[in-house]
Amino acid sequence: MKQFVLIANRDTDKLNELKKALSADDIIVNLAVDGHDAYMKSTNQKYDLIITAYRLPKLEAAPLIKSFRDHRANAKTPILIITSEATEVENTLQSRSLNRNISIVPLTKDLNETISIAKKILENQDEVASTAETTSATTAPAPKALVADVNFLNPFISSIQKVIAEMASVKDITPKKVVVMKPNGDVEADIFSILSVQSSYFNGSLVLAFPKDTYFEIQFRMLGERSDTLNSESADMAGELGNIIFGAAKKIWNEMKYEVQKTIPSVIWGNKPSILLDKKNPTLLINFTSDAGRFCALINVSFDK
Repeated sequence: MKQFVLIANRDTDKLNELKKALSADDIIVNLAVDGHDAYMKSTNQKYDLIITAYRLPKLEAAPLIKSFRDHRANAKTPILIITSEATEVENTLQSRSLNRNISIVPLTKDLNETISIAKKILENQDEVASTAETTSATTAPAPKALVADVNFLNPFISSIQKVIAEMASVKDITPKKVVVMKPNGDVEADIFSILSVQSSYFNGSLVLAFPKDTYFEIQFRMLGERSDTLNSESADMAGELGNIIFGAAKKIWNEMKYEVQKTIPSVIWGNKPSILLDKKNPTLLINFTSDAGRFCALINVSFDK
């Protein structure tokens, strides 16, 4: 049975040394040179072990680990952190409830010891039989009620607040009253992260919409880099946020039997999303205020399945 390992470190020599030591016929090793790269790889692969430095360019380990845990694929993957700040890292992860299934190795230790620990973790993973998670007997709500059902709306709203607060240190994220947009209505936003939602009960779209000033401020707080122009490079973060937020909400929805399927966000700027042109189904608008600026979320769901 093949095992997959992700290693994230800005030190390319260390990356290559770890890869050489761990690679085998039954072990596939993927490398990432920064947090963004590691995040993108984790969205497409379930790993048996993730090895990461704590200080990474673009996205440090704490928000990166949060993104891992918010996706079912790597929610329980063992993570080995290499750091010179072991006590600080342990306290930080514990305060954010991210210390489950985490091992911390001091940077000063011989790399061979790190390799030995990694191999033991992989051996243990190989020995553990996979078991299906028990599911609750919660009954799925009637599809027609979902549009006004707080059990459907609240996971999306709370995931927006939690993810943006934790990953970008944005404070005072406050949702306003949910309103139904008028036909041909518009929102004041420049960039949109769009998620096509599919389940056994409904189809639809979820959209995060940011004015560019708010988006650039969140980007700066999250990545430490400030842009002033919307383009394919600066827009990447909108897709990342949408993906992480959807993963967090999807986990809650599926515990409630909504059976929401995995999706990949798309990002547009310079044009408006098509749901603003939908005259058949109502679009719900949720405005948010925060210390980084205002933004909004749009929900457009069809129950004709």
